[in-house]
Amino acid sequence: MEQLIEKVVIEGVEFQIIQKPTTLYAGYKAEADNEDEESSVDTYQLFQAGHKNIKNSLIPDSMLCLSINYKECRHGQNARRSLMHCQETSERNQPEGITVLESPACYMIKVKSTEATWELVKKITGEDNPQWHMAPLFGLCEKLFCNEERGFALTPDFSDTYEIEYYNADGNNYAGISVVKL
Repeated sequence: MEQLIEKVVIEGVEFQIIQKPTTLYAGYKAEADNEDEESSVDTYQLFQAGHKNIKNSLIPDSMLCLSINYKECRHGQNARRSLMHCQETSERNQPEGITVLESPACYMIKVKSTEATWELVKKITGEDNPQWHMAPLFGLCEKLFCNEERGFALTPDFSDTYEIEYYNADGNNYAGISVVKL
């Protein structure tokens, strides 16, 4: 179970610093055809059709979207981008067609998607709310926390790094990035 380490409020926006244990994600993953594109497979539709088949979901009323290898250029790697719509699970053995990924223990900076958060995104990064995904929130977390003052850096081994969008049935949505302490 993840543990809240600290809450940091910046201009009325609450950021959570969380310690996550090793985590299993089960769902539908697709790689892009080449390193500069996104996959043509609609993992969202696959998830919507099959999420009830995920065994031992820890968050049955939620959907996560993992963005994998989206910052590979920063690390000089040529890994393909992939998306995975999934849930956290306690079960490695899933039905055929469901991918299981294991993320090692890490720290995560997590922020709720609110009007105040999007105003801070616009102020800090210049990006507008795209209304269809929360990727600009990853950049906000990185810009504000991945520096010497805050004491974090993006996870250096990119194979272990995910940017995660959390979509909850109650309408509260979050974005998070995995980080390491400096």
